Amino acid sequence: VLEISGVDAMLDRMIEAMELPDSPQKEPVIADLRRQYGVDAIRQSLEPITAFYPSNPVAIGESWQSTLTSTGFPMEIRSTYKLKSRDAGLAHIEVASDVKSDPKNTVKMGPLTMAYDISGTQEGEIVVDEATGLPARSDLRLKFSGKVKVSGVPNEEAQSWPISKEGNVL
Repeated sequence: VLEISGVDAMLDRMIEAMELPDSPQKEPVIADLRRQYGVDAIRQSLEPITAFYPSNPVAIGESWQSTLTSTGFPMEIRSTYKLKSRDAGLAHIEVASDVKSDPKNTVKMGPLTMAYDISGTQEGEIVVDEATGLPARSDLRLKFSGKVKVSGVPNEEAQSWPISKEGNVL
């Protein structure tokens, strides 16, 4: 993604429409909205669509790696891709990824701070339309587990609880 325009104006209109009351939480809420929905967040949300591209041409059977960091729910995804086959204008790419959060990288929502200590895997296949370069379909199985910690609730101690997820991304 080389350029994204109009995001700041869109956010300004969205924040104005929310009619946030004047309070000590107003500026942190606005800053968080700009972080979650600003140009960098949109760029990062679009990046996974093409993150599987190798930096150089590859032949069938060759592999390459990439690392992607997600926003919002901060995770680092280290992936190995392998070109399995090419047939009828479709490239079949095998994917194996390790997924891990950084518990020091927190998400702030007003006075609340959330931290995630999660790890897991993602495996499957992406099928790419060679004419457009875009994914035609995917079948990715993901599995992760760990803990979520929340602090900053007035008059409450920090709390944590386990989290786990298994599923398919089609």
